Amino acid sequence: MSEDIPNVSSITYISSSADPKSMSCLAANVNAAIKNAVIVVKSLEQSANLQNMPEQLRAIPVVIGRISASIKDIEI
Repeated sequence: MSEDIPNVSSITYISSSADPKSMSCLAANVNAAIKNAVIVVKSLEQSANLQNMPEQLRAIPVVIGRISASIKDIEI
């Protein structure tokens, strides 16, 4: 990774997996005031797995079929 990481106001990462390695990399290597991690899940029960995210990330679970309702209040 380059030493010259640009600053951005916000970033939103969208994935179907909350891979701990990817989440840690995003939290540590992106210079952004707001860091969102939108994770697509099959049900709200699966969102319990998102509690172990790095504190720099705002985890936003999105249930399949309810994307608009889930991200309507996302901060960017």
